[in-house]
Amino acid sequence: MISGSPGAGKTALAEAFLGSLYGESWNQHVHRFNGYDLRAISQKPFKKFVEGVKQSSATSSLYSSAPGRQLRVILVDEADFLPPRGQAVLRRLMEQHQRTSRFIFTLRHPSRLIAPIQSRCVHLRLGHRPELLIEFLAGVAEDLGLKPDLPLLRDICGMAHDNVRTSLMVFQALLATEEKPTKDLLFRLQGEITDRTVDQMLEHALAGRLEPSWKLLDVVMMEQGLEGEQVIRLLEQALMTQASGGRLPELVSRLGRLDRDLQDAANPRVHLRAFLLQIPN
Repeated sequence: MISGSPGAGKTALAEAFLGSLYGESWNQHVHRFNGYDLRAISQKPFKKFVEGVKQSSATSSLYSSAPGRQLRVILVDEADFLPPRGQAVLRRLMEQHQRTSRFIFTLRHPSRLIAPIQSRCVHLRLGHRPELLIEFLAGVAEDLGLKPDLPLLRDICGMAHDNVRTSLMVFQALLATEEKPTKDLLFRLQGEITDRTVDQMLEHALAGRLEPSWKLLDVVMMEQGLEGEQVIRLLEQALMTQASGGRLPELVSRLGRLDRDLQDAANPRVHLRAFLLQIPN
């Protein structure tokens, strides 16, 4: 069981562990699922999950007879979204197939797993370790033949709120420019590009142009690497300048509810899309 905040490296750690265990062919030994897709235990995704676990148990002996290598691994991302009834089924599967299968769960909130599952797991908690993230980015720079600029790397980590995924995307964007990487360039790039994109996204939404607004949301989150919480902060700033006085309190109130909803969201982009959909109404 690997827990931590978004972008902490939970899935990456699980994949690194599996790679060290099985080598380059580790994907052949793993069944992957997402807890958010398994919330309705009566629907097809959950039934497919149960069948996948049973199938992995039945076929695990075909892969290798080396110690430990015959085990199949069930990797469930965002396992804290499994409902209690689904977790009860999962507990029985863990008991029935313990000789041939092992389970890895990544999640934000470990307390949401039922006690019988928690007691069967070793818990690895990934906290905020900015010094390790800086060291990691320095290693990336050295691999590219660059001399690490530690103060600049600290600024990147701070801008990304110690999110590993976002830090890498910001670092890549900085290196893609023809200018010398500096702190001023970093903040100018991030500020100019992101602020302008969010302003345009909100402008389209206020005018009822939903499709271009959603496309810009994808740009902000998928290409520029912002998390849902970061988009909310920028939307708040944009609302102050673009929303009319009569609508401003209502939209800020909706934004506040969205901020609360994102604390438990598996897919923040869906919630942000719904917010943009409601703006013209």
